[in-house]
Amino acid sequence: MAPLTALPANWSGPLLLLTWLAPLLGAALLALPAGRRWGLALAPLWGLPALTAALFLADGAVLRLPWMLTGTRLAMDPTGRVFLLLAAILWTAAAGFTRGYLGGKRGGHRFLGFYLVAMAGNLGLTVAQSPAGFLTFFALMGLSAYGLVIHAVTPFARRAANVYLGATAAGEVLVLAGLLLASSPGAGNGWAAPLLIAGLGLKAGMVPLHFWLPLAHPAAPAPASAVLSGSMINAGLLGWIRFLPLGGAPFPGLGDSMVALGLAGAFLAVVVGLAQRDPKTVLAYSSISQMGWMAVATGAGLAAPGAWPALLPAVLAYALHHGLAKGALFLSTAIPGLLRGRGPGKALLGAAAVLPALAIAGLPGTSGGAAKTGLKEALTHGHGLDGAGFPLLLALGAVATTLLMVRFLVLLREAEGGADPGPPAMGWWLAVVGCSALLPWLWPPLVSWNLKGLSEADLSAGLWPVAAGGMLGLAWIPIARRLKPLRIPPLPAGDLYVGAEWAVLRLIRHFRSIRPVLARIWQPGNRLWEFVHAVLWTPVHVRLTAADRWGWATSGAVFLGILVALAWALFTSV
Repeated sequence: MAPLTALPANWSGPLLLLTWLAPLLGAALLALPAGRRWGLALAPLWGLPALTAALFLADGAVLRLPWMLTGTRLAMDPTGRVFLLLAAILWTAAAGFTRGYLGGKRGGHRFLGFYLVAMAGNLGLTVAQSPAGFLTFFALMGLSAYGLVIHAVTPFARRAANVYLGATAAGEVLVLAGLLLASSPGAGNGWAAPLLIAGLGLKAGMVPLHFWLPLAHPAAPAPASAVLSGSMINAGLLGWIRFLPLGGAPFPGLGDSMVALGLAGAFLAVVVGLAQRDPKTVLAYSSISQMGWMAVATGAGLAAPGAWPALLPAVLAYALHHGLAKGALFLSTAIPGLLRGRGPGKALLGAAAVLPALAIAGLPGTSGGAAKTGLKEALTHGHGLDGAGFPLLLALGAVATTLLMVRFLVLLREAEGGADPGPPAMGWWLAVVGCSALLPWLWPPLVSWNLKGLSEADLSAGLWPVAAGGMLGLAWIPIARRLKPLRIPPLPAGDLYVGAEWAVLRLIRHFRSIRPVLARIWQPGNRLWEFVHAVLWTPVHVRLTAADRWGWATSGAVFLGILVALAWALFTSV
């Protein structure tokens, strides 16, 4: 992706710095009681430096920060530009939407403070070229988003936020380990790629690491869900592109495994999503499904490095399309009565809500249709999957996605909705819808794929999956209404996590029932057992008790200091 026009070279450093520093300045303003009113009013402006950089900075623009960690390098390149443009549009629009959605409500400034810090992390990682810089911004984004998920402070939000935080922490540990191994030749870096796939796959919602997504999205407010699923989820994809050996040595076993997991996510997420009754949960499973195709493309690039140059533009186009369309759909869940009512105005708003859903389904002429045409070409010809029934899998995937979008639109129409966010918020939502609608006619790669998808030869191939999915979804509506009195319980959101949680709780209950028996057995009953008990258990028990008196705060601070010192030593020794 090229800039619209290149700015002077002396603009590079300040813009790259303000890309992530401006949102932090906005968060600092909100921390002051006297600045909260201005902080809320200026919320959409903190993303303007990032948007300017994405549109106008030349490729190769660089800023070195030797004082940051072990030396951080920020730069603009074609790959980072796509992710930065997507992030800047979504975070700016969702911040403007937040003013009407949460402005004046209790906790609104707190939400916006966490929002701006997470925004700084997301924008910063798109331009960070060094592993240390990427991981720092990645952690800043992930940890501060906890405040977005827990915002409602309900029992459901607390549980979802705790699951999200645990998944985020685990992902960051895996990414750190993978980056350290990848930058240390001869230190077992055969493990680097699997660790990076898993750690970044947690953020990207790759099956079976997706469990946090369908819990976090329904708990978070709509603007938070828009950036979580539209932009933050792509941080995992960007990390794969940056740090996996794509286009280098082949990793056929690892690549094929990633393709298999991606296909599993693309289809199984639809099956679980169709059973959900909350529109935001349906969208969360849609994101898992769509990111499954990104995992397929990335795995194909690992298995066949020669195909990666053709796959990369298709992956970037797909990520940009999906982020804009999914962000618009999540924002639409906060607008009551969007698909109800009569009159020209209501009809236009309803069409604006349906358009991103059609793009996700892959209707020819939309951004989704163009992106899926490019992905199909890259996967079937670049990777050589055309003889393995892969085009049929892509078509069936489009049918499944259309079914899920029909389910979402039905639930959106039935949803009660909250308070009207007001015309300014509606304007920001329409801006995201407009960006999604205009994308296939403005970006050159998507323009060519869009015209190809609309050609006589390919139009029917693109139309029939969407038409089939739409007819199946509409035919199921009256059947579902007849089955409604049966009260068939839906599959729980979080699927694998809920099952694991149930198994662990049962195990704990069972252990509690036998614990008194074990305690009686452990007590000394003769001189020999008394001697063993005194030698093996008493010293350990005394030390554990002393450590417990030390306190969790002190112990945690010491442990964190050890981790920081170890990471510093490993980075500086590379």
